[in-house]
Amino acid sequence: MIKTAVPLLLFWIVNIALAVFMYTNGHTDYESFEELFWFAVSFTLFFIITKEVVNKLLRVALLVYSVGLLLDIFDSFIGNTNLPILGLDTSLKNLGFLLISVGFYRMIKEKRKDVYKLKAEVERRRQLEQQMRYEANHDSMTGVGSRKACFEGLQAHKFAGLWLLYLDVDNFKQVNDTYGHHVGDKVLISFTQNMQQYFGLSHCFRIGGDEFIAYVDCELPNLDEIRSALLNGLLEYNINVSIGQVMVDPAKQADLLIHEADKQMYGDKKGKSLRSSSRG
Repeated sequence: MIKTAVPLLLFWIVNIALAVFMYTNGHTDYESFEELFWFAVSFTLFFIITKEVVNKLLRVALLVYSVGLLLDIFDSFIGNTNLPILGLDTSLKNLGFLLISVGFYRMIKEKRKDVYKLKAEVERRRQLEQQMRYEANHDSMTGVGSRKACFEGLQAHKFAGLWLLYLDVDNFKQVNDTYGHHVGDKVLISFTQNMQQYFGLSHCFRIGGDEFIAYVDCELPNLDEIRSALLNGLLEYNINVSIGQVMVDPAKQADLLIHEADKQMYGDKKGKSLRSSSRG
């Protein structure tokens, strides 16, 4: 900043001294002083733009305009002279003004391009942020809510007063072993689609490989009805669903609620196993 200010200060001191010299020597033509002033302004702008703005056309334009003003000043001092170059003063000023206009127009176009690029980048980042947020809160394979989203919803008391159902797909390992993992994936996707139809997407979460959590608003969940709905179209794979249920109490921590539902789910699984053994 100081390196720029010192030369400009000296330049203006010289111009002021020249104006004083002209006045004290009887030169009272107003136009000469006006031309000297605008020459100083134009050259100052040229000097600043040369330092700060990377626009060659604008630099040339201001230089041409300044030269035109300088020729006007020379013409005022020299007077009646047939130097052809002095006749170019008006033409150079007009040309300089035209080039300045073109230079600023090009700068505006470049800035618009920069603004459009910036807007596009902001939009790209916004979409990327939305995608990352979606991926963090949804299971990538099934599309239902993630474990993180489930815990955050509980902690925010989003499901207060609802029944929390802990769901575990029984015999799922044998699906992978018998039919392959690609069929196992299809079974889980079909299972979660049944969940969404019964509970609604916002109430369905996958918290592990074949373990899920769902929320339902009712007086008391009908577990037989829920099993039938969740296993719709999947009975051929010889799977079942173990269910643990607990009422969501805002006073209890999320970990404790899920732990209680998990214990009940294992009790349900054990009960089905005992009933199956007794029938055998």
